[in-house]
Amino acid sequence: MPVVVRLLGPLEAEVDGVRVDLGPPQQRALLALLALHVGKAVRLSAIEEALWRDELPPSATKVVQTYVSRLRKALGADAIRLVGKGYVLDSHVEVDARAFRELFGEGLYREALALWRGHALADVPTLEAEAEQLNELRVTAFEERFDAELEHGAHPGLVAELDGLVAEHPTRERLLAQLVLALYRSGRQADALAVYRNGRDALVEELGLEPGVELRDLERRILRQDPDLLNERPSPIAEERMPPLERGQRRLRRRTVLPVAAVVVAAAAAVISSIALGHAKAAAVVPIRANTLLALDPRTNTFVRSIPIARDAAGLDATADALWIASERDSTVSRLDLGSYRLTTIGRPHPIAFLTHDDRGNIYASGWDFPYVWQIDPRTVRAVHTYRVRTRALGLSVGGGSLWVVDRLANSVTRIDLAEHRVAETIKVGINPLASAFGYGALWVANGDSGTIAVLRPGAPKPILVRGIPSPFGISAGAGGVWVASNGTHAVYRIDPDTHAKVGGPIDLGTPTDFLFGVSAGQHGVWAIEDHHIVRIDPATDEVVIRIPFPRGTEPKAVVSTGKFVWVTVGNPKDDL
Repeated sequence: MPVVVRLLGPLEAEVDGVRVDLGPPQQRALLALLALHVGKAVRLSAIEEALWRDELPPSATKVVQTYVSRLRKALGADAIRLVGKGYVLDSHVEVDARAFRELFGEGLYREALALWRGHALADVPTLEAEAEQLNELRVTAFEERFDAELEHGAHPGLVAELDGLVAEHPTRERLLAQLVLALYRSGRQADALAVYRNGRDALVEELGLEPGVELRDLERRILRQDPDLLNERPSPIAEERMPPLERGQRRLRRRTVLPVAAVVVAAAAAVISSIALGHAKAAAVVPIRANTLLALDPRTNTFVRSIPIARDAAGLDATADALWIASERDSTVSRLDLGSYRLTTIGRPHPIAFLTHDDRGNIYASGWDFPYVWQIDPRTVRAVHTYRVRTRALGLSVGGGSLWVVDRLANSVTRIDLAEHRVAETIKVGINPLASAFGYGALWVANGDSGTIAVLRPGAPKPILVRGIPSPFGISAGAGGVWVASNGTHAVYRIDPDTHAKVGGPIDLGTPTDFLFGVSAGQHGVWAIEDHHIVRIDPATDEVVIRIPFPRGTEPKAVVSTGKFVWVTVGNPKDDL
């Protein structure tokens, strides 16, 4: 019996053409999550993370089992299967989002867009990020369709449709350029220039950005009434940048304006389908330069903002209203206000590489080569207290009312009681501890030379050791697991926070010549930080979905997620010497 699940609008399911009741909101969210990854197993931990976020009930696993049982009764016993420690929606189930992606890949944009009934997953708020990725790809499909139709002279009939989409997405330069071009080719030069000016104002007001080179060039060509603009074809350079499509035979897509968007299309499609497509470049909305802080839009893997910062900024931490940036080379700590983007900087006598914060917003900073941790008042951006450990204060974490400091040469962790402002105890963890993360009620410490992860729960007399991860260098807790960056295998490992067992095998990053600096888990996925790339992992499938290379003379130093962006600090490799 045919089973159909529709995600491109309010969630719906049909069996033999009859609509079925999908139950309460969380049960519906579970089906939507499985349908997003149809044919692939979604881990139980990822399901629980999606359904309950940070308020996981003790009975979560049993509740998920109950939801699965009810969905099987509604859709058929074989529709959902248990695979290992997760569930999979059978690949024979028809999912409109999968069909949309396939049609998109074949260049059949009108057919792909006809599948939509409104905003994706409009009634499943718990999957907002996943819905935004689908909505993003829908707009890209419109852009692709408009390019093709503009090329074939359909400009007068596109103006109204483009006008509505530009009003909905005022900072999308490709849509704006298409509307300007359609107006100009329809004999409405004054309207085209007015739309350009309004679009420029929106970019400056909302993003603090001037229009890109291609859009500015379009305005100049309209002003001088360039005759070639009425029948423009993509340049050979633009053609080389376009990915091939499969439709009977391989052929190149054509562009009218903004050819750089081809990279965005490939990146967005990779994220949605959770398939690694090799190396993908972030679209150059802003350039990648050393000594900057970049804001990446996780819906498109596009850098959309660049802010100058100090050199060699290896420390990065996010609080509710600010980003904190530590510079080793310049020995500074800076606060970036996320509302005004105003940067406040203080200097310290020693290089700083590690940052964390407590629930009051107090910032704690330390460096590689000194035994000190500085507490910084977030209101004054001034150091107000100093703590000392035995040898070298490295990785910092806060949890359970304590500040946990990795003491590298002592092969231990120092616990500082934040209520009493004193060193409470020192606990041996392993050889050459380098980094730590607090999450799921425990401290997790990467012991570089022991090949172990020490799991230390507050009040426990000694840590539990997770073995078999060669040369762990970075660690992060979140996104349904504890994630470890291993330089021994150049891979990322996932640890189940409840059983302390490794989940699956190592996740190969596909860039073996790079040094693996660390890993950062957050609401926009799991990001591995390397010499020349940042790599995104989908925590629902443990698969690499995108690799973003950095140009020569730059390297990513640290990554952190906030509500809207993924932030990346960029350094110069020479500053490491």
